Amino acid sequence: MPILHYKLTSNDETIDLPSEIHSQSFMLRRVMVQQVPITSNPITVLKTQVEIRGPSAVSAPNTNLINFAPGSFPNVIIGMTIIGSGLAPNTTVTNIVRNVVTQVTLSTPATGTILFTPNVYSFNAIGVNYMVMENSAGISDGALVTGQAIPANTFVTQIYPPISYPGVAPNTSTTLVVLSNTTTGALSNAVNGYSFTSPPASSTNGGGFVCQPSHLSGLEIISGNSSNSNDILVAYDETIASHNIYYDMEFDSESVPRGFQVKTFKFNYNQSLQIQGYDPLAKFVTPPSALNPTPFQNPGEIISIDLFFQFASLYNYEAY
Repeated sequence: MPILHYKLTSNDETIDLPSEIHSQSFMLRRVMVQQVPITSNPITVLKTQVEIRGPSAVSAPNTNLINFAPGSFPNVIIGMTIIGSGLAPNTTVTNIVRNVVTQVTLSTPATGTILFTPNVYSFNAIGVNYMVMENSAGISDGALVTGQAIPANTFVTQIYPPISYPGVAPNTSTTLVVLSNTTTGALSNAVNGYSFTSPPASSTNGGGFVCQPSHLSGLEIISGNSSNSNDILVAYDETIASHNIYYDMEFDSESVPRGFQVKTFKFNYNQSLQIQGYDPLAKFVTPPSALNPTPFQNPGEIISIDLFFQFASLYNYEAY
């Protein structure tokens, strides 16, 4: 028997068919839900603290200033430690002026020769309340942070969007992660030297959703509540990644237009379903990118929903 299948990857999906169809015994047979399963265990990701480095100094007007090429170090902020040739230990950034050049003011005058070659000077987070990561994939607000120079009971309070810059590979982007406490000293640059542990995820979508295909326009479902007459209610286990849910719901004499809308909601109808990584323009789950090579999937978020309707017979209006 012929099957009508379509995939939902957003809360309000436009489905385009080759032609309008009509059938007797129009039946919902299967709903397939792909999701990121929720775990009852804490979630831990390992990350590497990085230094920001790359562009060369272009001049040093005096011992308290170093000029870099315009546009250099867009992700450096006041308070960071600057390390490199001619600088005293524990020198920090006290001011940044981004104009014709990127001018960095030093907390301690230079004690030696300033070099004008790439990758000599780096910026790090020492004695401040943030860390510098290449990306924040897998880190969430409230995560417990452990590692060198991190005080006990330190948590993530804010995550900045990644900033790309013309650095020296692999350090061509960074993300600032704000902490609840100030670091106690120099942070380690060891690979995966820091652990971020988030508590078990709670329910994201409430264990199910309501699907409203606009092509179901009849009155096949008679309900005593205020829901639409043809709402499809789907319940599933949020701890399982893939679900095949079988139905035997018949809709008689339905016309399915060439194009139609399908909306999804949480069971309470007033909240949108959480669908992971959806790009409304390209209509795909977030792919790997230079800034996010391994896109992190948030537990409980749906990746896609597939609906399968079976026909006893199928007619193409345009064939007549």
